Amino acid sequence: MERRLQLAIRDGVIAAWNRRDPDGIMAPVADDVIFRDVAVGMPHVGRAALREAIVEFIGAFPDLHVEVTSTTADGARIAQEWTLTGTHLGAFMGVAATGRWTQTYGATVTTFDEDGRVIEASMYWNPLVMLRQLGVEPPVAAAPV
Repeated sequence: MERRLQLAIRDGVIAAWNRRDPDGIMAPVADDVIFRDVAVGMPHVGRAALREAIVEFIGAFPDLHVEVTSTTADGARIAQEWTLTGTHLGAFMGVAATGRWTQTYGATVTTFDEDGRVIEASMYWNPLVMLRQLGVEPPVAAAPV
């Protein structure tokens, strides 16, 4: 797929995230998309599952802002590093709203089909960083002696 088309799709999706617009985020997504979030541990398969995750995230961080800090395109794949900021005002990952601001970093690798539809995406980030900022980090087990 042409790099310019990939970047246009990416820019449109990032703008939709920053508008908190689930329909805009989902616009280029194929019906049978597979989305992997390392924090969840199991993939979201299909548009409905992905949309549900997006709506939950937007509800948890209604002022979220995503900034792409680097982009690499190779054939039908695009990798982008990003920074995400927002205030935790709704339930997320089983954690009730804390009212705290968070900033986290990660990367997403997206694969497109020949029509420019997102068919697969994998998001890599460390949720422990966010949980610490929200003041709800899980306890760390003591190392065996």
